[in-house]
Amino acid sequence: MRKTVFFYLILFHLAAQLSTAQEQKDEEQKEPVLTKRIVVSARRLADEGQGLDKVPANVTVITRTDVAESGAKTLQELLAFYTGVVFYDNVGNGVESTIDLRGFSEGTAMAVYVDGVRLNEPDDNRVNLELVDLETIERIEIIPGGASFTHGNGALSGTVKIYTRRGYGEPFSEVAASHGSFSSARIGARSGSQSGAHGYFLSYSFHNSDGFRENGDIRQHNFLGKYNFDAAKDYNLEISYRYSTGKFGNPGALTPEELERDRKQSPFNLVDFNETTEGTLGVRYLQSIARDTLLTIVGSRRKAEIEVLTTGRSAAVFGGFRSTSNSESNGLAAQITYDRSRSGLAHWLSAGFEVADEQFGNVGFFTDKDGNSTFEANDRTTEQNTLAIFVLGAADICNWITLSGGMRSDSIKMIFNDNLWGTTGEREFSSETGMAGLTARLTDGASAFLRYSQSFQTPTVNDLFAFPLFGSNPDLKPTSGESYEIGLRTALAGKWLMQGAVYRMDLKDEVAFVITDPLRFIGRNENVGESRRTGLDMQLSGRPMKRLSLFAGYSYTKADNLSLARELGVDSLRIPLVPEHRFSLRTNLKLGVLQLGGSLLHVGSQVLSSDNKNAGSPLNPYTLVNLRAAVDFERWTLILELLNALDKAFETRGIYSFGSTYFTPGPGRVLIASVELRY
Repeated sequence: MRKTVFFYLILFHLAAQLSTAQEQKDEEQKEPVLTKRIVVSARRLADEGQGLDKVPANVTVITRTDVAESGAKTLQELLAFYTGVVFYDNVGNGVESTIDLRGFSEGTAMAVYVDGVRLNEPDDNRVNLELVDLETIERIEIIPGGASFTHGNGALSGTVKIYTRRGYGEPFSEVAASHGSFSSARIGARSGSQSGAHGYFLSYSFHNSDGFRENGDIRQHNFLGKYNFDAAKDYNLEISYRYSTGKFGNPGALTPEELERDRKQSPFNLVDFNETTEGTLGVRYLQSIARDTLLTIVGSRRKAEIEVLTTGRSAAVFGGFRSTSNSESNGLAAQITYDRSRSGLAHWLSAGFEVADEQFGNVGFFTDKDGNSTFEANDRTTEQNTLAIFVLGAADICNWITLSGGMRSDSIKMIFNDNLWGTTGEREFSSETGMAGLTARLTDGASAFLRYSQSFQTPTVNDLFAFPLFGSNPDLKPTSGESYEIGLRTALAGKWLMQGAVYRMDLKDEVAFVITDPLRFIGRNENVGESRRTGLDMQLSGRPMKRLSLFAGYSYTKADNLSLARELGVDSLRIPLVPEHRFSLRTNLKLGVLQLGGSLLHVGSQVLSSDNKNAGSPLNPYTLVNLRAAVDFERWTLILELLNALDKAFETRGIYSFGSTYFTPGPGRVLIASVELRY
């Protein structure tokens, strides 16, 4: 690993020097390319952006153009092409895929925001990303690595910030429709405008599909309404409301023999489904209160209801399980930022607080094999309150070095009630996390950074209270993490941005189930787990020619379960569903009114889910190729897409259980035709 790191450090240094030697002589190319082209939000609440060359993190920025050229149909498909992302299909319908970052594979370790509203479920931090409509996205920032110093609980693997579109300039409207394989149909309409200080954006979309497998059907609605008021530099107000609902069939996994006979079948999960409704309201207010000083306030409200029915192979004997979860989250965050440049040296300081009140509950029923409820299994409600204060800052100590730092203190109180058994529980957590970073601008087009950061995640309600006679432990401590990262980025000839980072994250006090009575298989959750993630992320993006865009990314990820490896006396054990190697490539070429695009995604082998001892065979690597052609006129665009163009049989997830293996297959070749109208 050390040799690999050393090699890439030399490679980046040489690239930076090459960039300087090849700079163009015109004025545009003389400006610092990283600062000129890419600005990111470096603070807890977005107020004024900061140049990427001063941010000590390997930030990936996805623009509206990137979204349009990707050909992705879901947010998970879009994110899967970028470095450091873990991606797989957990339920088999190709839509409700799981996404996480940097060697975390449960989909519960990253914080996700849309227009300042956190989307994570309060009980276990999972996110229903399929409910975010890609056509409403203006910009995405992926910030990998521990981020609790800015975003608190549940930001172990990083943060994803999504900003939706708004009205600009003259009124515009868009109408789009598509039809493709598996009777898939999408329709959408969007409109926006800016008149004086007032602007709006409205969007509605509908997606319906029979799916590529039995019981893989999809039916989904999405709405977004957004209003913004901009009063020059004095203040601005933005209000956004999202409402999404979807019902998704869950066809489940197949044995290798079943895959060989028919990859489209769902013999044991024909009635399984997930039905989700989510509404979010976000209000952001920014006020200039003095020279170089800004006040930012963000209020948020999120309400969700999720119903899940799971039967499966053992349903004929043991039946299934149906659960309904409800959650309501209200939050308020405020910060004051002093930001000033003097004699070419800039410095800023931001301080604020965050409060959140979250209430969530779950009611569950055992069912027969057909999914009909038989008797109640659980009825639980929980209230969780969070209070946090934070301070962040950065300062140029000379023309080429910037120091950054931050601290955050979180206090969390959880009150649990089991309405079925009449038991209650209460627990309070407190955590202080910090970050220290340094960025060095090597040339106008190259910079390097170092960062150390801390993160934490509290135990779930189930870990603490949900099973008082089996498994629970109200004395559990939060899992904590420490991250170390070094990265470099450079602009090549003013046309390319190459960036990458090597990192290491150590986690301790992870929650694991420990058997205390082997004869009766009784135990409880304890803080015994330790793990380590080391890796390398690299990506190259740019426009080598005026009409050609290209993106390439590579990730190497080594995720090790240290505790279990020590227990079994082996050197290392890979964490399931984390591929060591991932490579992606996407390109788009414009030839007059014709656009030609394509993408390739290669995912290496990975340990199967539940195979913590690495006893079984790994999941096979797979490579997907997608093709896209579009005819783009002034008012309309016709698009033809071929997904999995080589019709490869592949599986993104496998399960290891008592020596047997099960796999969730991906779709074969998919053809989609679309038309978009603008006026």
